[in-house]
Amino acid sequence: MAADALLQKVLKWIAIAGGALVALVVIAAAAIYLASQRSIDRVYTVPPRPAPPIPGDSASLARGQHLVMAVAKCTDCHGADLGGNIFYSSMPFGLFPASNLTGGRGGVAVAYTDADWVRAIRHALRRDGRPLPWMPADAYMWLSDGDLADIIAYVKSVKPVNRAWPAPHYGPVARLLLATGKLPLFQAARIDLLQGSVPGPAPGVSAEYGRYLTRVGGCVSCHGRELRGGLVVVPGAPPSANLTPAGLADWTEADFLRVFREGRRPDGRVLDPNYMPWRSSGLMSDEELRAIWTYLRTLPSTATPAGP
Repeated sequence: MAADALLQKVLKWIAIAGGALVALVVIAAAAIYLASQRSIDRVYTVPPRPAPPIPGDSASLARGQHLVMAVAKCTDCHGADLGGNIFYSSMPFGLFPASNLTGGRGGVAVAYTDADWVRAIRHALRRDGRPLPWMPADAYMWLSDGDLADIIAYVKSVKPVNRAWPAPHYGPVARLLLATGKLPLFQAARIDLLQGSVPGPAPGVSAEYGRYLTRVGGCVSCHGRELRGGLVVVPGAPPSANLTPAGLADWTEADFLRVFREGRRPDGRVLDPNYMPWRSSGLMSDEELRAIWTYLRTLPSTATPAGP
């Protein structure tokens, strides 16, 4: 009898402990959900500014197409026809479509004004001020007004695509990382939203123009602001390379151009285009790539930072 009473007491405490554990898990899950949802639903205010004049001449449209395809690489996420794509899908992380940018059914261009385009590209914000996930405004915020206007002009000119995408789905892993500040999903929270128009340097083989292309081309998004590499931007990707002279010590300009033309490093290793967009970046001209190389050679020779 005593043994039975002891067993019942033990079972009772196990049930109490189990119930308390379940309650703690539910409370933690609710806290993670609410904290992540605050980031998702946060509304940002950008000072109202007129959009730059959007051109319609053939030279501006051609420049815009080049920027979209080769420099800003919008097609890598939004598809060759800009009708959208699944940017990232992996459970339990989440599902993240890249929007249909055209004027077809399901496309954002149906309702976007020029000011909306500027807000989305330069600040990574929706029309209602909520943040756009994965939108690399840390790069696009540096676009000159002229280049930004040419991009908008070209996007508005493309053939409408009828393609609708679901809203982003934030899985438990993404929500946990968002809630703990470990996932840089919303660039609107990390950039200067007060920044307005930015002057652009003259195109040419110069370190100044190379720095501009490196910024607006998204190199800093993957390789870090100092281009020292070591970052894992997308789950499953390898750490980004060090682009300072320390990381490219044995490279020549010809080696650098070959990476973008063939996707092959000097040691023969082929780069995965899913992580290093050499195919789209390879659409840049020799002059543009040489400008980037010229700029990279001016950087301080710095070692790749140690991982976490």
